[in-house]
Amino acid sequence: MDNKITLAAVGDICICKYTREGARNHGPTWLFEHVRQALQADLAFGNLECVAFRPGTPEPQSRQQMIMEWNEGAGLKEAGFSVLNLANNHILDFDADPALQTVGFCESLGIAHLGFGPTQEQARQPVILERSGIKVGFLGYVEDVPGLKRQVTPGPAYISEPNILEDIDELKDAGADIVVVSLHADVEFVDWPAPHRVAMSRRLIDAGANLVLQHHPHVTQGIEEYGGGLIAYSLGNFVFPIHGDNYQRQGSPWTDKSLILRITINKDGYLSHEIVPVQIEQDARPAPIPADKAQAFLERHKRISEDLLDPEALDRAWLQTARRYVRINVEWLTETLHNKGMDYAATEFMQRFFYDENLPWLGRAIEDLVSQLPPRLWEDVPSKT
Repeated sequence: MDNKITLAAVGDICICKYTREGARNHGPTWLFEHVRQALQADLAFGNLECVAFRPGTPEPQSRQQMIMEWNEGAGLKEAGFSVLNLANNHILDFDADPALQTVGFCESLGIAHLGFGPTQEQARQPVILERSGIKVGFLGYVEDVPGLKRQVTPGPAYISEPNILEDIDELKDAGADIVVVSLHADVEFVDWPAPHRVAMSRRLIDAGANLVLQHHPHVTQGIEEYGGGLIAYSLGNFVFPIHGDNYQRQGSPWTDKSLILRITINKDGYLSHEIVPVQIEQDARPAPIPADKAQAFLERHKRISEDLLDPEALDRAWLQTARRYVRINVEWLTETLHNKGMDYAATEFMQRFFYDENLPWLGRAIEDLVSQLPPRLWEDVPSKT
């Protein structure tokens, strides 16, 4: 008999700020009350976009405030989560010890964790979970960003295509029937993934991955079936304090809508998927969107997914992204020069921009600017005979 299993996948889970109060007042399972049925699956995956500190220890402090106490996140286990990605840009917000306490939090609940460890070798270690005789292997990585400061010991597993390809081969050699690669990457609030990330994601499928599950942009970005596998370019937010957060609300009108991706697989690979549209409510809890109210979200999802198959459409969208980010960052640089002076602005500029997540749009923006320069007339002058 051909066994099939289901994997439920979601994006960013951030139990912080006022979501902590809700978990304390109503119990940690309250956060997942509306989506319990949609999460029912043989395996459930999410990106834990916050740090968890051990009860009885002083609460670490950071301007980000993306932190919870272990007890406040205990509902993750009962909600059905089997594995959580820790390779993201906030895992080191409070430095190394709280990050390692987050590893301990997952282990205390019996939830597998990916993408972070005392060394890079340990951060790159896979997780293999078996259900109905099917061995599913997970790998997790994050794009280099300023908040991580390139820290590696301890640190997250960083996106490096040669490393990922090597890890996929080793995971398959270890007996995994299915390979799931988790990537935390790209710029925030962008509807379309970067063309280079689309190309790399497809190469990972070509190399033997069956599923590529991605997050970080805080909005969903489309899904495609490719090469017998499935790529979700951004799963968006899931549990997140959107309301009252000007950064999230001003970034995109879609930060409060996402999905639960339900994937059916067997021992040979990917079979099918369905999406459950989700709305993040005022209390930060996700809830399925009623069918009569999901049309706009589904139309957006369909349009972006179709654009993934059109290189010209994807390229146009990414050029718009590059122009938008040039404008945002020129405004930032101008304000910083005025308020804090050249030395500070220059230092911050170097620290902010020359990281992996920014290089693609910076490169595309420079290419766009160069293309608009007047022609080099002297190159058209006929040579003398």
